[in-house]
Amino acid sequence: MGVGGDRTSPNVINKSVGVWSQRASVFLIPPIIVILLASIERRDRPPRLILSGVSGFLAMLLFTHDFYTAHFALFFVVLFLAAGLFVEARPSVAQKISAIWRTQKLPARVAGVGAVLGTAWTCYVWKSGAARCESLA
Repeated sequence: MGVGGDRTSPNVINKSVGVWSQRASVFLIPPIIVILLASIERRDRPPRLILSGVSGFLAMLLFTHDFYTAHFALFFVVLFLAAGLFVEARPSVAQKISAIWRTQKLPARVAGVGAVLGTAWTCYVWKSGAARCESLA
């Protein structure tokens, strides 16, 4: 037994080291990105698959190590991917959505509009804090 009932030696890990290891986890993101970029540049299939698998595995391990940092990084990944799709896509994303929209029948269009409105309403209620859950039990 360690100091204060801890199961490890205080020179290996203690409460302050645990807090700093979570804060320092932001420094794990650049090596994960480097591995991902190395996998993208590979032409031969097996090393490319291995490197991309390792980068995905490390990215998921970041969620188990520090959930908030991983979510913060995921926010920027989604943001930059969405921006890249709108800038680099040929034909543009707006043209693709417009073409798909034109081919849909009325029930599918109504369902799509309902889904967008429902999502917007859910975000509004969630952000305004107007929803309360009470249990009768």
